[in-house]
Amino acid sequence: MPEITTLDPTASVDEILAVLHRDGALIVRNLMTPQQMATLSEELRPWIDKTPNGNGDFVGYKTKRCCGVLGKSAMAGEIATHPKILELCNRVLLPQCTRYRLSVSQVISIGASETVQHMHRDDALWPFEHPVKNHRLIHCIWAVTDFTAENGATRVAPGSHLWGEGREPKDGEWTQAAMPAGSVLIYWADTFHGGGANRTGIPRDGMILGYIVGWLRQEEEQFLAVPPEKAKTLPRKIQDLLGYKTHEPYLGWLDQNDCRVALIDVPEDQRGAVDLSDDEETAGELQPGKWAVLI
Repeated sequence: MPEITTLDPTASVDEILAVLHRDGALIVRNLMTPQQMATLSEELRPWIDKTPNGNGDFVGYKTKRCCGVLGKSAMAGEIATHPKILELCNRVLLPQCTRYRLSVSQVISIGASETVQHMHRDDALWPFEHPVKNHRLIHCIWAVTDFTAENGATRVAPGSHLWGEGREPKDGEWTQAAMPAGSVLIYWADTFHGGGANRTGIPRDGMILGYIVGWLRQEEEQFLAVPPEKAKTLPRKIQDLLGYKTHEPYLGWLDQNDCRVALIDVPEDQRGAVDLSDDEETAGELQPGKWAVLI
């Protein structure tokens, strides 16, 4: 059985990238504290409790999936903008776009006696040919509770990001991402993985956060998951990550204006079309108009 590399929280992004390119996945242990994960769990518990179980083999019959978590938990936003994760996204995604987005945000609570999930590639939602030449998504699964082989730790096939089409993992080609709460499994979205079976009587909670180049359609519809009225209350960096910022030069505008106008109460009769900025510091961005200080 293969092993999954585990790095300390002090590992550099260069070290993380070296393992990702080789194996397609790795664990960074204790990147957040158990106390921070307890806060996340406490903030999301009311939402998780009222979320029904899934109704299919892939989503699980005894698994709850609580979505749109950045609009429900301040700690989820803090985790989503962890400096090391964003530095990794900056290195991988920004050379391919002017800004990246959050593609998916979901707490997955695998209940007692849940069976294994079919192993899959998260990037199967887009028409990529494998192996991909450029990684346009980075996915993270955070251990909200401890991940063990018994309670459904994610199954991962190291090296499967290098496989071509038509091949799927066989027994002996995958391992499980056992890790303590606060640790994170980082993987390319073309690496095969899937939820494990929970043979305990206690749910196993994990949070998936996916990052995507800004010109690709997000997996989760963030503007519905976190609508403008809620997004207005969030920090600017969270708003931008959700997609409330036009991808330069003109992708995702509102009234041919920076889509942030939806968050700053600019009257519709003042949202005239704007041109690209020729200012040295903001060249290529939409000119913000009269409300420049707010944009």
